[in-house]
Amino acid sequence: MNPVNELKYIFGQIRKKMSAISIGNILSSGLTMSQASTLIEIGTHRGLSLKELSSLIELDNSTVSRSVNQLAEKGLVLRHTTPNDRRMVEIFLSDEGKLLFDKMRQTNEEQYEQLIRHIPAEKLNSFIESAALLLMALEQSEAESEQ
Repeated sequence: MNPVNELKYIFGQIRKKMSAISIGNILSSGLTMSQASTLIEIGTHRGLSLKELSSLIELDNSTVSRSVNQLAEKGLVLRHTTPNDRRMVEIFLSDEGKLLFDKMRQTNEEQYEQLIRHIPAEKLNSFIESAALLLMALEQSEAESEQ
């Protein structure tokens, strides 16, 4: 098999298996994929505006707004107007949202720890370096395509 086809196959399999892990984690939380992505970004970056959140998730404002509204209805997020500009709304996790976010993060971390246990210890650093090299290549390719 040539390197291009081998990489395509390996990446396809990784994407499928990682998606299955993520989807299982999300479904057990009772959220949709969009809601889970929204919750995770709000938990990671506190006090985001809707525009900032949309940019991070790479979805349009209306889709993200809908997810935020659904999360607010579930009691998982709160909206606060900023004191300097009453038109500006920042979004935060509620206490219940923080608990769910922490649970999802812990489950995700456990899944990665389980995954790492199956990589031989003497190859782990090399694997991490290769993953970092792949990320760098993806970022460079993305930058080139934007030009």
